[in-house]
Amino acid sequence: MINSWIRLNRAWFASALMTLSAVATSNVFAEVKLNQNLVLSGFAAQSYVKSWDTPYMSDNSLQGDWDFREISANLNWQVTRQLRFHGQVISQRLGELNDGDPQVDFLLAEWNHSAQDYNLGVRLGRVKTPYGLLNTVRDLPSARPGFALPSAIYLEGLRDMMLSTDGVNGYAQWFHPSGDFELDVYLGKREVSDESLERQYLQRDIAGGDFDDITKKGARLHFSPAGVPELTLGASWLNIDAEFVGDLALQVDSHFYLASAQYYCRQFEMRAEYAQGGNEVSLGASRLDLPSDGYYAQFGWSVFPNFTAFVTHEHYERTRNNGIGLNKQTANTLGLRWQFAKNWSLNSHYSYVRGSVLLPVYNDQVSGEAADDWRYWGSTLSYQF
Repeated sequence: MINSWIRLNRAWFASALMTLSAVATSNVFAEVKLNQNLVLSGFAAQSYVKSWDTPYMSDNSLQGDWDFREISANLNWQVTRQLRFHGQVISQRLGELNDGDPQVDFLLAEWNHSAQDYNLGVRLGRVKTPYGLLNTVRDLPSARPGFALPSAIYLEGLRDMMLSTDGVNGYAQWFHPSGDFELDVYLGKREVSDESLERQYLQRDIAGGDFDDITKKGARLHFSPAGVPELTLGASWLNIDAEFVGDLALQVDSHFYLASAQYYCRQFEMRAEYAQGGNEVSLGASRLDLPSDGYYAQFGWSVFPNFTAFVTHEHYERTRNNGIGLNKQTANTLGLRWQFAKNWSLNSHYSYVRGSVLLPVYNDQVSGEAADDWRYWGSTLSYQF
């Protein structure tokens, strides 16, 4: 429903976003207070992608592709102390993976109640999916440790499905002598293109029907010990059910269980996450199990203020039919995040990849056509206002 309304007003939103981008890049403001309780913000970003041996998000990436742009407008309205409305419209041109049509990134009403030792709230609408350490900030270029998030955990081919949920999100924080606890639970649906589900789940398009009745549910728990507030430990659960309505009676059940750890120590930052899960694809009485394991470990060093260099190792593997036909992907990455001026940042990374099971699929390209070893470099220049 939300995306349908946006498509009907596509021209108006595209014009508005381009106007906001022009104002932002003129360095006139870093944030606009329309009144005491209404704040406008956003960002504009331009990226460049170059790959070797295998296309990455675009056939043109083999020669170097500038056709990667992101523009957003974010409005936050604090109606009362306990009630606010918050939303963001975003346009993303990601090579051939995303065509740049404006979409509602999130749009919600939030009620919050705070006390000395706890904080409770509920969000209704299109809410960000609380999953792991980085999923809720993946739509903000300046917050990414490099060009993109580790694919072994944050599946880039299912970005829209992973990012947000149309439904309800309840949360609670407890400030206990032993440490701080934060719990999120959510339930809802998510409308995404059938092509993205078919290609990422099944590695091919299916004619004669559509994915329908897609539901999401999950929870996330984070804990920061009182004696070590720089440490965050977490656990997340995410479940996606999708039914294919058409010539085939196909049901896909995806589930992920994620453990997370993050630690900051002076000029160093370290994070690691490990996920178990997979897909269960049912066709009539037959069922295909596709279990998976994925992890990454990342080390960052703030070489000087506002400049952080990262080293990341990640690994993902998926099996078929109880272990037959193993698919793997391993990547080693060098990245950086540099805020070189007020509101301006540059995020970049170079990855050497072995395997292609996580390669984002577009058009008629499939991961089986990729080279065993391939590389890519991605950089994003962004202005946040």
